[in-house]
Amino acid sequence: MGGAEVSMRLLAEKLAAYGFHVTCFGSYTHPRIPSRNQLDEFCLRLNDLSIDFSLRGLTLEYSYGGMDCRMVPAPMVLSAIEIGKQTDVVFTAQENSDEVVKLARRQHVRTIGWIHSVSAVGFLALQADPTHVLYTSEFVRRRGVELFGRDGFVFYPPFRSPITIRDCKRVSITLVNPVPAKGLEIFVALTDIFQHRRFVAVEGWEPVRLGRKLLDRNVRYVRQQSTLDGILSQTRLLLVPSEVEEGFGRVVTEAGLYGIPSIASARGGLVEAVGRGGILVESRDIRHWADAIQYLDDDGRYQEYSDLAKQHATTFLRDPVRELIDAGILV
Repeated sequence: MGGAEVSMRLLAEKLAAYGFHVTCFGSYTHPRIPSRNQLDEFCLRLNDLSIDFSLRGLTLEYSYGGMDCRMVPAPMVLSAIEIGKQTDVVFTAQENSDEVVKLARRQHVRTIGWIHSVSAVGFLALQADPTHVLYTSEFVRRRGVELFGRDGFVFYPPFRSPITIRDCKRVSITLVNPVPAKGLEIFVALTDIFQHRRFVAVEGWEPVRLGRKLLDRNVRYVRQQSTLDGILSQTRLLLVPSEVEEGFGRVVTEAGLYGIPSIASARGGLVEAVGRGGILVESRDIRHWADAIQYLDDDGRYQEYSDLAKQHATTFLRDPVRELIDAGILV
């Protein structure tokens, strides 16, 4: 899952905690690569968590965090969604979100389209004219107004408070989702410049082969994680050299809650996510990224940025459901 999916899940959990009856519809296959099927993996994970589930035909059903969850292959998601007289509102985002809005409108149900990115997929819900529009950052809101003339409510992603982990040595420079679009080339170049430093690459969208040379030298590759708490407890700097215009930069705030400064591309919503709690790099020149790492090697300077990162990240620890109620979006 990417940041958008994690944000949707956390909002659903918080809605359920408020007493709303929440049903979540999702897929266990990749929306664009049907052969990438994770049904067996999900069933094993549910078993590990002692969560009861049933598999009826191609539909996986279970309850989690006070929510009813249903998962089907991606091509079946629209046909699996049930919108009835008891449905008050439908939240939708990303793939098929335009069709979900149309489906709900036919049932005269209010819709909330949450725009997580400035990609074509991210704007799908907006194109179907939902009842309310949420923008995941001011950057995304400006782009939505510019392209579609539709204003909306800036609704930053929800977050959990960090867990307390003691006696951990924070030494790693960490990259989450080591794929080319997220700046893999810069990450690899930095591991060569700082061969005495420890780097960590955390699998995101898909498995990545980094090569034996890097893994034997100073890079640890970590498979997909359900939570980044353990990784962040050992991270000194978060590296976000993304080559795309991120809608926000969820991982930056997750790191900031642990007092971890980020060195990130000065693009898109990353600017809002980093705030003063890190260094924004405007160039793809590897020297500028190396200079940022060296700049934060000073203990006093690092502590200053660590404090600023935590202060800024803490501003996103608000009650998102109350925020939507106060804005008149939830009633």
